[in-house]
Amino acid sequence: MKLSRLAVPVATAGILAVGVVAVASADPSPAPSKSSSPSPDASAKQKAPDKKGRAGGLLKHSLHGEFTVGKRDGSETRVMVNQRGEITKVDTTAKTLTMKSPDGFLRTYTVTNDTRIRSKGQDESFADLKAGERAMVVAEKTGSTYTATVIRCVRDAADRPAAKS
Repeated sequence: MKLSRLAVPVATAGILAVGVVAVASADPSPAPSKSSSPSPDASAKQKAPDKKGRAGGLLKHSLHGEFTVGKRDGSETRVMVNQRGEITKVDTTAKTLTMKSPDGFLRTYTVTNDTRIRSKGQDESFADLKAGERAMVVAEKTGSTYTATVIRCVRDAADRPAAKS
């Protein structure tokens, strides 16, 4: 009788151990660990912005703005501006470019020999720019002067859809 009293608890413990091992090996996901911070769910990971060198897409969607940039060591800062819109005037004599954003904002930029001008992945010259082209400008602000550092044309004026009447 002493043997049966001992056999029942040992057999029960053995069955439970086999069951736990079977369940653990059947579940391929790791056991959750305790963490002091909550982990984001799958939908939050899918909604994370693409930050591949574009400030989370901020400049991609801005019409116009101003920001300050500095060297890594903090020794120097520059005030930069950006604008998207349509080229309204190209003055080859004064070497300036005037842009108008969709919200009506107008600004004139000085273009220098150091200004990088690109359209459809190709380098262009200042003489290639035409009124009516859609473009994006990044410029350095010094006092009341805006000197374009980069001009990127989106498409030619001839490619624009006809205005609706």
